Amino acid sequence: MMRRLILILGSMVLAAIAFLIYMLWQSPSGPAIVDTHLTPTSVQSSDSIGTVGAGQGVWIKQYDKDGNLTSIMSATRYVPREGGNVVDVIEPQAEFSCPADARWFLPATAGW
Repeated sequence: MMRRLILILGSMVLAAIAFLIYMLWQSPSGPAIVDTHLTPTSVQSSDSIGTVGAGQGVWIKQYDKDGNLTSIMSATRYVPREGGNVVDVIEPQAEFSCPADARWFLPATAGW
């Protein structure tokens, strides 16, 4: 009976010492917090037709229902045409994902 009591008390003392050592090794201010807040930038006004305006450096990414990237389309510069939803693009590029981790890359000089 006395032996069990000594083992239990000894285990509790060792656990308390281990906990105190753990607490002493921790940073007093806690974990470092990194500021991930993004500062909004101003939007430059442009000649726009409807909801699409002229711009540059556009990227369009499309994903399937499982969240896998299926295609990426980009252009150095884009300018909307009047009277419709057509946009002229300068130096467009397209990349399509295929089964078995294959990709098709299609560069061009201009397009719509």
